[in-house]
Order: sequence, then C-alpha cells, then structure tokens
Amino acid sequence: MKNNFKIDRKRIRLTLRYGADHERKVSYSGLWPRSSTAANINLQAVNLLFNGQKDKITGQITAQEETYLRSITMHFHLKCKDHKNNFISNLKDSPFLAINNNVTDKAFVIARKLPLRQNIQFTYSQRRHSVKIQWNFNCLVQPEKSLVLDKVTIRMGNQKDLLTRLVKDISLKNPLDMESRERIIWTVPLDSKGILRLKTLEDNLLILEENKLFYDQLRLTGLHPRAGDWLNIRKDFQSKIGFITRRIEHIGMTACLAFSPLSVSPESEVFRQHPDWCLRSLKGDPLPLLDITQKDVRDYLKTVMETFRNQWGFKSFHLTGLSDLTIPHLRKKSHYESGYLLSKTLQFFRENIGKVGSISAEGIPDLAGCGFIESLSTYKLEAQEQKAADLFYSVLERGVQKASLQKKLWINDPGLYPLGKSAETLPVQIRESIRQLILITGGILSIYTDHCELDAEGLKNLGEIFETFRTFCKGELIALSYAQRKHPAIIYNTSGHLGVFNLSKKTQSISLNLSLLQEKIGLSKSGTFIKEGQTGMKTGTLDLILPPYGSRVFRF
Repeated sequence: MKNNFKIDRKRIRLTLRYGADHERKVSYSGLWPRSSTAANINLQAVNLLFNGQKDKITGQITAQEETYLRSITMHFHLKCKDHKNNFISNLKDSPFLAINNNVTDKAFVIARKLPLRQNIQFTYSQRRHSVKIQWNFNCLVQPEKSLVLDKVTIRMGNQKDLLTRLVKDISLKNPLDMESRERIIWTVPLDSKGILRLKTLEDNLLILEENKLFYDQLRLTGLHPRAGDWLNIRKDFQSKIGFITRRIEHIGMTACLAFSPLSVSPESEVFRQHPDWCLRSLKGDPLPLLDITQKDVRDYLKTVMETFRNQWGFKSFHLTGLSDLTIPHLRKKSHYESGYLLSKTLQFFRENIGKVGSISAEGIPDLAGCGFIESLSTYKLEAQEQKAADLFYSVLERGVQKASLQKKLWINDPGLYPLGKSAETLPVQIRESIRQLILITGGILSIYTDHCELDAEGLKNLGEIFETFRTFCKGELIALSYAQRKHPAIIYNTSGHLGVFNLSKKTQSISLNLSLLQEKIGLSKSGTFIKEGQTGMKTGTLDLILPPYGSRVFRF
C-alpha cells in the first residue's frame, strides 16, 4: 500500500490459524501481508492457500484517533467461503473498522462503522495507487429528517487545463485573496450597559502582549455615545484613540472600527440639524436612517471616513445596521430596490476606503456585497435571547466560506459556543466543531471574550487554537473531476492538504489519486504546494469528515 496507509510494525499483530481442526497454528507480528494473488497470504515461510471453509486468519490493528486521542482496535478474521476472502470485524457494540479483501479488483476495503448507522469505506487500488472513499450513513438524524452536508466544489474539464487553473488560483494575490484576509478577529467586549471601556481595552492589550497572543484583527464597537455623531466620541477616547490604533498595529494586529454608518439617533446633532437627510416611513415620519442616495449625505460620510482613516488610524471597518435598508420607506427623490441600494452602499465605502483597507458587514444578503467587501456575518437572535448568560461566557463564530472560486463572500455563522475560563471548560464538542471549520472551509474565527478573566490554561488553550487555525485555514476545498468516468478525482484544498472533504449526498464515492497528485502538483523534497506530512503519503494520515461531529484523523 505504497503512498497510502503506512502501517507501523508495532501496531499490527496477526495470528494465523488454519486447518479443519485448528491444530496447526502460526503466529506472525509485522507488516501488513501482501501478495500478488488475492487468495494467497504469504507469512514468512508459511504460504496459505484458502481452499477450506474453516481456514481463517485472525488479528487486530490499533488506530489512534487524533482529535479525541482514543484508540480504536480493529478485530477481524478471514475465512474462506465459496473460495472468497472476507474480513469480518467481531466488534458489535462499539466503533470498529472492518477490512474486506475484494478478489475481483484486488482492493482492500476498510469500513468504519458506528451503531448510528454510519459506514465509511476506503477502497485501495494497487493498480491505480488510489483510495476510493464511499459514504453510506444516516448519523444522528431523526428518521423523518435528512442530513445536510456542505458541498464540494467540482471542476470538470481537461486534466491539464484544470491543473494549470489550480496553480494560477493558488498564486493569486489581491486584496480579496484568501491568503490576505484577516482570519482571527477579536471583538472587544462591552460592559453590562453596552459601552466600550478604555480600561477594558488597555488591560486586554497588556495581556495579549505578555502572552504573545496576537489576533489578525482587533474590532472596536460601541465607541460612539450617539449613533450618527461619528466624529464625537467619548472624552476618555478623544485623546487616546490614535495612540491605541498605533499600539494595536505595533503588536501586529489591525485595528477595525465597527459602526452603523447609516444609523442615527434622535439625540444626535446630525438628526437635529439635518432631518432632511433621513429616510421617511410610509406615513411620512422621519426614520433614524440616513439616505445615502443624497449627495450631502455621501459628502458627510466621506468626511467621516477620512477622519477614521487619516486621523484615528483605522484601516478596517465592520459595517452594521445595513439590514435596516430593507424596511419599507420613502425617499426624498427617487426610489431604489433594497438590493440595489445595499450594493451601492457597499460600493461607496469600498471606493472611499480603497483597496488597502478591508470591509466586512453583517445582517444583509450575501449577493449585495459581492466584490466590495471581504466578509459577511450573519447573526442568530438566540445568542441575544439566551437567558443563561453564564453558559455563554463568550461566542465563537463558526466561519463558512461560500463560492470563493468566484471571489464571493465569506460567511460567518455565529454559534453559541462558550470559551471557558480554563481549558477544562472548553467542551470536546467545541474543539471538534472548530477543527471541522478549519479543515473543511478555511473561514474566519471571531472571538468575543475578556482575556482578563482567563487563567493561564485558558490563554494557552486559546493560543493553541490560533496556531492550529493559522496552520490549516489557508484555502477552499477543491475536487478535480475529469471527463473520463474511470479516472479518479483529486480532492484537496488550495493550501495543499489532501483528503479533507465533505460530501453533499448520503451515498457518494470519491477517489484520491495519490500518484497523480504527486506527479502533477509536484510533491518533492524541496516542497512546492504540497508538503510531506500533510497529505498522508509519508505519515499514513487521512483526514475524514464525519458529520455532525466534524473531522476524524486516524493514524495507521
């Protein structure tokens, strides 16, 4: 099984018993038995030809699961029935792996089964040096419901053209490229009154510096006392806002300002001095929402953005409250559809911020910002309505990338995942979900927590999450499919990690052609796009996605 499963001599123990009465027994410990003839097993000096129904081989293989650090032992025996070899596991009440030896196509089949009707098969073809993976499962789903899975991006076409296009996609570098996006974001927590405190920010920055726990982006929200008066910040921030942004950049993070650019409040100067700038309800009453179609409003917002960038030092912006543009309203002059207005709004901010800065938004349709912003967040009201606040000490937003091949948006889907005050309080299920997020789609990890309340173990655990995220979260999932039906496909992501995938149907087969991947993409000692130790060619590692629990990595 070259270029595929590398079995350690210490982890396999085969016991051979043959003969009608099992009188003659031969034990063997070592490598996986291989032979050119499927019906023959060569064990040292012993050659066994299966020609009796009671002839059999029994043994076990132990595979350690990386995520849970638990060992799964495969118990199996081979017996002859109608001159065919069948490996059958004898475990029934726990997860197990069964091995079948198919005589017709000379392929080993390894199936991991669970009591919850989950079955995954790996069919290794010696002739093609490929692994065929087939899913048949209905895991933890009610009979009347179906299991929803993420889809794999499939590219059809000529082999050479596909590989050329893939290499080109990997090498792309532009402001909207996946490699340049700010992936790990920290939103500074607010107090019980929803106010951003300067002391909270400074204390957290000190902890981040001491522990070398650096995010890609630090997001400030709740900076303004009155929506609309964007240039009138609180007195405690007025003399320090420039120093704070420079300090954030000095330690390697990007300062991001989160605000609602079109929202105003009745107490603000903008609303009192320029009521004609606002939209109106169907009854004619002014709404606390600026009409960006007016030139005066755009000029005012340009002045605001120039102050944010040039004087305060912000380069990234998170736009909130844009969903209010979809409510029924009247404008001073012409009327636009909400989708058109959202798109024009995001285009306005992109043109004024430029390509250097990044823009994200939340609560609006993803099609509205295509090509203008880097990421789009959707939020769940359950997080705001949750009464048991102690159970949700902080929130980890699970990022999911959609259609990045067309350079569309990244979607953040917040999950109610607590990040506890120590490593022990972070459930294994959350670790598994984070790992699935990292390996399947890349994505963006947004964390909302007060680092002052984390102990040393909690900070260490957070740092490990960062390290893992930055290691794997580098590209989207790709499957190359060819016109030839018998030609196996290749599955990997743009960062070169092979075997990380999720299927969109309950039953589907995918082949990983390891030899072709090594030959065409360029696996070498110097390293190109794919590095040894990440693809399973040298380490015997295969990353699997088993919804809903995420990824399982078995090392054979």
